Amino acid sequence: RASTDRNPVIVNMTPYNKLISMIAAAATNVPGLSQPVIDFFAGINLSGTPISGTEQLLKVAKGGLMSSFAVDPKLVRSGYTQIVVDVRGTGTSQGKWDVFGNREQKDTLEVLDWARKRSYSNGELGMSGYSYSAINQLQAAAKRPLGLKAIFPAAPMTDIVADVVAPGSGYGAGFLALWLFAVNGAKMVPDLPSLLRGQFDVKWLQDRINNPAVFVPEFLQGLGARSTDELTGRTRELVSLKSAYRQALTTDAAKIQVPTFVVGGWQDLFTNMEWRTLDQLSGLPNSKKKLLMSAGQHMTNGWDTLGRPGQPPAWGVLQRAWFDKWIKGVDNGIDRYAPATSHQQGGTWVQSESFPRPGQVHRRMYLTPRRSGTSPTSVADGSLSATG
Repeated sequence: RASTDRNPVIVNMTPYNKLISMIAAAATNVPGLSQPVIDFFAGINLSGTPISGTEQLLKVAKGGLMSSFAVDPKLVRSGYTQIVVDVRGTGTSQGKWDVFGNREQKDTLEVLDWARKRSYSNGELGMSGYSYSAINQLQAAAKRPLGLKAIFPAAPMTDIVADVVAPGSGYGAGFLALWLFAVNGAKMVPDLPSLLRGQFDVKWLQDRINNPAVFVPEFLQGLGARSTDELTGRTRELVSLKSAYRQALTTDAAKIQVPTFVVGGWQDLFTNMEWRTLDQLSGLPNSKKKLLMSAGQHMTNGWDTLGRPGQPPAWGVLQRAWFDKWIKGVDNGIDRYAPATSHQQGGTWVQSESFPRPGQVHRRMYLTPRRSGTSPTSVADGSLSATG
């Protein structure tokens, strides 16, 4: 039953076409069917088999990734309104995709202001979302928009060039190629619900014809350049520390003052920022900043947060508790949750007041060809050594 109450609004800004979010939410919330199927797959144990790596994919839905990526019906039933918006130039939105640029960041602030003033809104806002939709949460929160009370970024980063474009001073060609193909491909799917109502956005079609492959020329230029001296235009701006675009791609998390719960993964693409979360959010006390580090990869983060003994609750539970505390004022204890909760590599979940934990030190390790026996199905089962 639709509510007539004025509720807090949770905003998700996505480049992946909100139709995909709708389908994902519908597929994982079929009454009497979705949960038994999710539980079945989550119960499969593939340890020691040649396909053990796929086990994370089987468990990720139960871990709650979809509650961040798409609409979470349980959150809605708890008294929130969720809005999923296609960022400019992606999905069904008009215009040209600005890829985290200043225009896109202004759009996010305008959407938040618009959402705050809706008739169904009580003026209090939160933000949710995964990956791209986590990064723009940090960008928005750093600008301190009116009404924003809490954010729950899952798999975010604060330096897009260092984490994705040029990790380790290399070139992130593998991920960038797939990612650009996905976003530019998804934006070609028209607004199907509108088509079913007999409506069609001609301006959307014109924008797609004029800008069919945003950022692909920059990608190809970077792929073919022998040095940064050969780069021109916006590609050059990416590696120029003082350029306006390069600065737009870097978020100063110290400016964030709203409660922030970050979820990441040790094998994630954006680990560079995630494990540094507590330090980067230096403007917040421990009660208002939390970090949960899964053992997952970018597409499987949260596969190990199933709410079982010795594990954290699923993301959806944590997200709802976070918003209840900082938007609704519910004293549920989430502010007293340990600042850092991490799944140790090859071990169990541990909690601490900081990360790195007190007493932890960095050690230089070297790759060696000696077989470790820890990955018998790998082509090269190497080891680490303390000596070169």
